[in-house]
Amino acid sequence: MVKVTNIFGDVYSGQAGKAGVFARWKGRQYRRKYVIPANPKTTKQTAVRDYFTNAVGKWHIYSSLQRLAYGYLAVGQVLSGFNLLVSRWQKKTTAGLDPPVDPPEGIKQIGSASAAESTAAIPTGQGPHTLDHQPLEIGSHVYTPGTGAVDAPCYIDIRRGLVHVMKALTGLLTISYEAGGRVITDEEVGTDLALDTEVYLKYWPVDFQTCVVKLATVEEDALEIDSILGKLWFTKTGPSDTTSSLAYTEYTALADGKLETTKVDTSFITWRGYSDANGLIEIAQTVEDQNYDFVLTAALKKSVIRANRAAAETAGDELIVMEAA
Repeated sequence: MVKVTNIFGDVYSGQAGKAGVFARWKGRQYRRKYVIPANPKTTKQTAVRDYFTNAVGKWHIYSSLQRLAYGYLAVGQVLSGFNLLVSRWQKKTTAGLDPPVDPPEGIKQIGSASAAESTAAIPTGQGPHTLDHQPLEIGSHVYTPGTGAVDAPCYIDIRRGLVHVMKALTGLLTISYEAGGRVITDEEVGTDLALDTEVYLKYWPVDFQTCVVKLATVEEDALEIDSILGKLWFTKTGPSDTTSSLAYTEYTALADGKLETTKVDTSFITWRGYSDANGLIEIAQTVEDQNYDFVLTAALKKSVIRANRAAAETAGDELIVMEAA
């Protein structure tokens, strides 16, 4: 529609049907012929559009942490984290290179102390069962099935979506679950997995009591563990006696610890987070911007300083016990 600003010097802008297009340039009004923009759909143009579509699609399946990692990198630039990812994606793929790697993400568990490993007998039934101690170190669990329990293929630490394989498996292992409003069906964990293999699910934290585990399409009785609340749930039936046990490491949570990461040998901040009441700090970092310097501080505690670390290590799951200053 043509817009008119009038006091005897009509100013037009926009399209006037098929008669022409009105606009202004450096204070001067002009009119040009109406044309339909060319769209030859060459192979190169189509490829560039596909790269853009792929970048947008990737952004939409990124977690909030992965998006925030790009948000930090975009600070001080006239663009958003989304724009930065799309720009990098376009530049790399049009040059024939691989697109940006998904930023590694994880949880730092910050503690003021860590207890020796505890072993708890598991009651009968599916649960949920509650351990005497919490929170627990992610990945520290060792499940021993008793005479009245199925030899479960894996456990899932729902706080981080960590799948730990508890015996050598033959066939494809899949897990269906819910996470933050998402319903995921038969996510593939891996085929012919070895004992003690660890794989992370795509989305986390996983909603408690929602996992369905299948090995070669047959449902199995796996174990869900909530490391923070110290709860256990068997996904199908659970043990029929009390000879099963779970060993684990607990820690004393430290709140208000401050984690700050920077690009190596710079002051450019790539992440800042504070531990919550459970001592948790979530973090993600981009591979393309590694390496990173890492500083963790807390009142009356010695600082934890790491230099020149890769993204996977900087963002990886771990328990950090801080010593008294």
